[in-house]
Amino acid sequence: MAAKSGAMPATEDVQAEVEPGRSEPTKRGQYRKKRPEEGQSYRELFLVNDDVRYRVTTSIDQEIHKKMKRFLVMTAPEVTIVSYINNVLAHHLEYFKSEINEVYRHETEKPL
Repeated sequence: MAAKSGAMPATEDVQAEVEPGRSEPTKRGQYRKKRPEEGQSYRELFLVNDDVRYRVTTSIDQEIHKKMKRFLVMTAPEVTIVSYINNVLAHHLEYFKSEINEVYRHETEKPL
């Protein structure tokens, strides 16, 4: 699948200090999380409600949505699917930041 123009800039472009396990906007529409602290549980990392201020609509597979909904209802009914997805993706982007940036640099440096 080809990347759409207007994609979010590389994660290196924005730096912010926030308290562990919380997110806050750094630029309109961008959220960053600090690297998870050693020993944080899955619940502490992902099963917390965050204030997702600048929302956009994105489609996901219906089966994945059903699984997330079933999981959250049973384990953390106070957590919204939006917060859960935001937490998981923020962690993924931070955890794989170096690799993501390397792929991005490699793709943007290709000659025509």
